[in-house]
Amino acid sequence: MNRLDMQTRILEKLNESTTNPQFWSTSQIDDVIQEAQEVLAEESRLIWRSVTITARPGTSYYQMRGIAADCMTPYRLSLPDDRIRLRAVSPVQLDAYHLLWETVTGTPRWWVPIDWQTFALFPHSIQGGHPIRIDYYAWPPVLLDDNDTPEFGVADMDALVIYGVYMGLLKRWDVGRATVLFEKFMRRVNKSRSNTGMDSEDGRTWQQAQEPGVPFLQGLDMSYR
Repeated sequence: MNRLDMQTRILEKLNESTTNPQFWSTSQIDDVIQEAQEVLAEESRLIWRSVTITARPGTSYYQMRGIAADCMTPYRLSLPDDRIRLRAVSPVQLDAYHLLWETVTGTPRWWVPIDWQTFALFPHSIQGGHPIRIDYYAWPPVLLDDNDTPEFGVADMDALVIYGVYMGLLKRWDVGRATVLFEKFMRRVNKSRSNTGMDSEDGRTWQQAQEPGVPFLQGLDMSYR
């Protein structure tokens, strides 16, 4: 289903002319379809990509804006040469361990999500040069032409149409029907979340092991504390 197909389906469901709509211009519908893509991608995390960077000497903090322009947020970091996945920890955890953790050097074994676009490595490398693979959730590409197709499955494209009809009903102040459509859209989103296994992946990636004797500092060289 390309952008023109979605435009047509949205207008038909709103009982609008597909060639001369009264409530919307074509450009407005295109903007709504793009907004629907972004909402769907953010809520269900259906689009993910990978990029490999080279660690910079003496650098703890990295900005994803300078690494991948389409990055929503990173969710996993690894050292491909060493076949090691870095473990995610919070700044609070590191502060409780070492207030000057940013000064600790060595081979990275942990990564620290700071915000959606920023992360830190701990410890950081003085020499740099080793590759770091970053897996991240991505924003959908902008549809620039009517023949462009969204980067979603067919069922998820239906969700984009539902969102477009929902916005059209809001534009008419038809709040009752719009609410029903939004609930239907969110059910589609939740189904997409389940299909991607996002919730279980979050638990595996972000949460620390809670078994007795397995603190997040296990195996860390404590000599520089």
